[in-house]
Amino acid sequence: MSSQLSALIKYVGQLDAPKNRIGVKVNGKILFLDPDEIFWIQARDDLARIHLAEVAYDVREPLSRLEARLPSNRFLRVHRSTIVNTAQVREAQPFDQGDQMLILRNGKRITTGRSYRKAVQEFLKRAT
Repeated sequence: MSSQLSALIKYVGQLDAPKNRIGVKVNGKILFLDPDEIFWIQARDDLARIHLAEVAYDVREPLSRLEARLPSNRFLRVHRSTIVNTAQVREAQPFDQGDQMLILRNGKRITTGRSYRKAVQEFLKRAT
């Protein structure tokens, strides 16, 4: 994709997307997602898979860039390859050597990583 087209897509996304939605390019289209609809995001090879309640979308965007565009008060990086919507976390269980097993409202189980242990513990402390 040319840099001009990429810049235009970014500009249009910023114009049309209210601050509470993010635009992601999926199959040549720009899809506007409400962050509340997102359950979790997983990095897979060179893709990020955004999981909603009923569907998942693959986007060619680094996880770190997606993380920067999401509301930091609602999304938490819990593993080098995983971001969760904290509003979708139903339960946290101790897992292995200080890590946690997060169970989302849809039943998905996500294991936290050692590098993100402190951020996860802070989230859990604020929640109780």
